[in-house]
Amino acid sequence: MPATEILNARGIWDPQRDFGKHLTETVIKRLERQGLGSASRKRGRWTTWAWRGMARLRCGKELPVRGDLMSKPDSLSRARLIGKGVLVMLCLIAAGCTYAPPVEQGGRSAERCVEEGRVLNVGFYAYFAPVSYSADGDPDSEGFQTHLGYEADLLTALEAMDGAGFSFARHPIAVWDDIWLQARTPQYDIVGGGITILDSRTVDAAGRKAVVFTAGHVAFRQSLLVRAEDEDRLAGYADLTSGVRVGALAGTTGEFRLLELVGLVDADGVLAAGVQVETPAGMVVADGGPDYVITAAGESDSLAGRRHLQPPSDGMPQVVYLGDETGETELFEALEKGRIDAIARGEIGNRETAYARGGEFVVTALDEDVEYGGFALTAGDEELAACLQRKINWLTDDQRIGYANWREDAGVFMRRAALWNAAALTQEGTTDSNVPNARRIASDSYAEARELDSCHYLWDGTDGPDVLFL
Repeated sequence: MPATEILNARGIWDPQRDFGKHLTETVIKRLERQGLGSASRKRGRWTTWAWRGMARLRCGKELPVRGDLMSKPDSLSRARLIGKGVLVMLCLIAAGCTYAPPVEQGGRSAERCVEEGRVLNVGFYAYFAPVSYSADGDPDSEGFQTHLGYEADLLTALEAMDGAGFSFARHPIAVWDDIWLQARTPQYDIVGGGITILDSRTVDAAGRKAVVFTAGHVAFRQSLLVRAEDEDRLAGYADLTSGVRVGALAGTTGEFRLLELVGLVDADGVLAAGVQVETPAGMVVADGGPDYVITAAGESDSLAGRRHLQPPSDGMPQVVYLGDETGETELFEALEKGRIDAIARGEIGNRETAYARGGEFVVTALDEDVEYGGFALTAGDEELAACLQRKINWLTDDQRIGYANWREDAGVFMRRAALWNAAALTQEGTTDSNVPNARRIASDSYAEARELDSCHYLWDGTDGPDVLFL
């Protein structure tokens, strides 16, 4: 999609109005929303009182705040122009002061990942809100086909990047078990859904290389979701004794990390001796050997379809398996009705659920280890995976923009795509009469407490307000 269309859709550029005036007005409004000053008209020109006096920039220089600015004698010392939280970078691309990413990363002159006309089939897990989920959880509904969430918006932004060549047809997948291995089937080119990247997930049951992963676009930590009244009682993994029932979805990193942290399995997934596992074929008792293994990539055949795990000692919890067919909704219902006492699950999903429940549930027992989620592709598609990751790196600003930024503003990836497309305009040139003198775009890019290698400048625009220029 051309940059002008994206800007028009977002209300940044109205082709029926003078471009420079409308852009200036948009920038001023955004400055005001961030508390950076008030705007006023003076002698028919837009002016902004962004900062008083001088601004000390990160590089240590003192530069006057110039342009149509009503200065005051006092000064302001700032190492950054935004504190903790959201860093707003209003980038003005103008003649003689253009911004463009490296040729190998940005613009239409950059590499194309997919040949023209090819549509990539993407399978997405339908029940992992807010990362990846269907608009309607009923597989028979029309809304089940609609992809929502963090990964959905990331894919949409990839499609909007001029020259990248991405076009996706999305297909919901209701069953989590070995979902990443679906990428090797003819039905899918890419599979996503908050899938943690693990070497063990790149091979099939026979140990053959089956899939490859991108390098990651979302970070996870494991945690427990508990009823609010149990927050103190179940504050950590050490509090999980044999009287506590923890719900889990089989085959997830949430399940495996729980089992490992409480000692029910070792680092290789081998069940501790004496663990009793209820399966469709009957009760299985582990002997501490390699015939009884549970990992985030699979399990021993004898443990498939497990329903309940009984610990061998009082210092370990019970594990109750739910949600293989209806997703995690079944786990939430069980927690609400008291059939289980906690849910072992990623922090993102647990916090979202706790918020949605209005204080009924709380998040405890945050894991110290961090995992990264990515997309799976069939083995042999390493080149496509690498190209896909390079474009994801652009959209996420090399992983500086993540889930927290998206959760605060779901449009952050589309603005990054618009910035990419604007860079393409500066590289190729344009005769668009709506862009006199130069190619310009105002775009937000969010990153928490970002430390920049280059200096920030308050740039003196020719017919607009001072803006933070990067």
